[in-house]
Amino acid sequence: MNFEEASSHINSVFAQVSILAKDLFGVDISKTEIIVSDSKSLSPGTAYSLRPNHRIRFRIGLLLASRIAGFTEYKSYSRDPRIGSFATTDKREWLVALVCHEAAHIINYELKRLKIPVPGFSQAAVAKANHSPIFRHIYKKIRIVMIPRETTYYEGNIYLDATPVRKKVVAYADFPEKGTMVEIHGKKYEVVLFKPRNYKYPFIAVNGNKRYKLLRKTVEAAMK
Repeated sequence: MNFEEASSHINSVFAQVSILAKDLFGVDISKTEIIVSDSKSLSPGTAYSLRPNHRIRFRIGLLLASRIAGFTEYKSYSRDPRIGSFATTDKREWLVALVCHEAAHIINYELKRLKIPVPGFSQAAVAKANHSPIFRHIYKKIRIVMIPRETTYYEGNIYLDATPVRKKVVAYADFPEKGTMVEIHGKKYEVVLFKPRNYKYPFIAVNGNKRYKLLRKTVEAAMK
């Protein structure tokens, strides 16, 4: 599968899911802006709630550069037999699952915006975003249609050959202090700002006005 084939497949699947969104939930997501890139980011998809139209970014560089072993989901529902992680070597099927996941977010945004009632959920529950029960309900409704086969749970590396690119993320055993020198992806920087560990997402800013999130791992792990 090349980039053009993957892009075409993503748009085709999203068009099918848009019909499901109308039939199952009464929302029109067909005008969502779809952006596909060959980025090798570890995050293959992101849905944005925007006006007048929503947006989804797909980053498929790792998928195209590697054999795959499975599609993985968030831990909180990874073992769900209908929307969890599953073994697959089929890149087209992998993209179907990814599109269903991101489209579920867009449907969720529209249900919240239009205050459309969903049986079994309060309006407050419908208004919740991220990977809440309402999101999982939506995701399940569309994924069982788009991937009707029985899947086998998978846990492990998705990509067997390619190396992910971690942009603007750096991990250190100890949090660096202002004025110290740090090495990030082979280059040395001076720390000019440090947000301490009591922040939800600690980060440092270095000379050149670049910011890097901090992960609590070892330096060696960060450089791999």
